[in-house]
Amino acid sequence: MNYLFFKDLLFYAFFIVMAIILYRRLLRRMSKGNINQNDYCVLFSLEQNPASGEIPFYFTLEKEQTVSLFIEHEDKSSVLVVEKTYKPGGHIVRYDSKQLADGFYYYILKTELQETKKKFTIQNA
Repeated sequence: MNYLFFKDLLFYAFFIVMAIILYRRLLRRMSKGNINQNDYCVLFSLEQNPASGEIPFYFTLEKEQTVSLFIEHEDKSSVLVVEKTYKPGGHIVRYDSKQLADGFYYYILKTELQETKKKFTIQNA
């Protein structure tokens, strides 16, 4: 009787260990495609749209990165606002929109891993 009890106990222990191993492999396989959010910046929408005068562009990042911020017209001509390495945290970059004609534009944030684009309107008149 003790032999049968010991045999059943080993069988159940083996089954539990195999289930744990398979579960861990499944979790590892499912997490391979996950994106690390700390590698990317968050570009926020403008508070005032249509924009006029000095425009504050706000973005956040979790680790130090080189960021390029552009303003692009619908005709694909663009103006570099800033290209600089920023430390983690929130940052505001200001640009005087009076240098541009009224119309529809995009502001584009580029890093090594991403490009984020948002549309806005300039109306200085």
